[in-house]
Amino acid sequence: MPRRLFRKFRRREWPKEFSQVTTDTIDRIELNLNVIGLMYFREDEPIMHTMPRIEEVVLASQLPSLGRQIRNSIKEVDIMDDLVAYRIVTKSNELLVASDAEFSACVLQKLKPSEKEDPHKHMH
Repeated sequence: MPRRLFRKFRRREWPKEFSQVTTDTIDRIELNLNVIGLMYFREDEPIMHTMPRIEEVVLASQLPSLGRQIRNSIKEVDIMDDLVAYRIVTKSNELLVASDAEFSACVLQKLKPSEKEDPHKHMH
C-alpha cells in the first residue's frame, strides 16, 4: 500500500460542529487511495485539511473566490438557483467541491488510469 504524504487528522482535532455523519464520511473518503487530500472551509477560511502543503496553500487561496464567481454566475442565469457542488477535471487530477452557506468541503484526488484515457466520458 502506498504511503500517504499527509497526516490523518485525529477526531479531537476536528471542528466540534462536525456531525457523526460528517466524520464518518471523512473516514470513508480517506480510505480511497486516489485521494490526495481533503479541505474544509468555514466562511471561506480553511479550518481543516489533510493535503500536502503546496496543494493546501494554492487551493486555500484560490477556491473561495472561484466558488463565489461560479455562484454569482449561476445567480445571474437564475436568481432562484444556487451552487451546490462543482467538479474540475485536469489531465491527472479531479477536484470536487461541495458547499452551502456556511461550509465548503473539497476533495482532491488522482484520476484512475481508465479516467485519464477519456476525461469527458461522463459527458457523452
